[in-house]
Amino acid sequence: MGDVSNEVRRFETLIEINALINSQYRDVTVLLSRIMESAERLIGSDASSLLLVDTGTNQLYFEIALGAKGDDVKKYTLEMGEGIAGWVAQNGRSLVVNDTENDPRHFSLIGEDIGYKTRNLIAVPLRAKDEVIGVLEVINKSDKNSFDDEDLRFLEVLADQASIAIQNAREYHQITRELDTLKSSTDVGLSSTSNEIIWKSPVTGSVLDQADKIALAESPVLILGESGTGKELLAERLHSASHRNGRPLVKVMLLITIPAHPNHRGILIDPRISYLVLLASLILSTVGLGSRYQRQYRSSLQSRAQLHHKNGKKSLL
Repeated sequence: MGDVSNEVRRFETLIEINALINSQYRDVTVLLSRIMESAERLIGSDASSLLLVDTGTNQLYFEIALGAKGDDVKKYTLEMGEGIAGWVAQNGRSLVVNDTENDPRHFSLIGEDIGYKTRNLIAVPLRAKDEVIGVLEVINKSDKNSFDDEDLRFLEVLADQASIAIQNAREYHQITRELDTLKSSTDVGLSSTSNEIIWKSPVTGSVLDQADKIALAESPVLILGESGTGKELLAERLHSASHRNGRPLVKVMLLITIPAHPNHRGILIDPRISYLVLLASLILSTVGLGSRYQRQYRSSLQSRAQLHHKNGKKSLL
């Protein structure tokens, strides 16, 4: 009855871990720790460890180490082929060793340094696409018993789940890095090209030369023109060439529609909204409105400027 109950617990644990792997579980270290804890509890061992291959040095390091000496063992590394874990990583084969003292592959120096004696263990490889990426171990069977084939099979299933979790985490981080790199390169590309204007006309070239000179001035700049003539592109050119190019570009979009001037539009490039009233006087006098209409438009624009300034907005549209 006890064996049946243990088999049921093992099966339920596999289902639980599989559900976590297939969820949006991002903390792979916690997930791997849960896998190792399950191995210790259901196989019945005093300690366990999960070692990963460092592709840069081709050494094994302890990613997870549970048990009384778990924290102590994490400072050590193994060469490929060194110790039983190194042998499993190098050969890609599982081992059940119930008498480590008489096994020539056993590396006892770490145990001697930390004061922990290994009597027996199981070590199985972690694989990702036919490549060994690490080793999973359970150490010292409880009650001084020996590990058996059932323990080995269960640990190999856990090792497969751990491998999937590790691979998922690595692919997730790789995709995240690639997306960040792509976003950075896209931002750089946009910032470097957003103010570029391609032209052939000498007149356009002359306008751009004037814009570069005007950009150095401290005064607000008013750009007038009909819709579709490139006012915003010129505004970006002015801002990019100015000493304020490290700060946000503020474009105050203005539209004044009267019978004689149906398409008269303008853009004010200046970080100070308070210049709107001065601009209103300039525009209204330029388009030839009477003094009564000038006062009405000026009052309307001033009210909108004050309202947007109060709300912390940077555009009047």
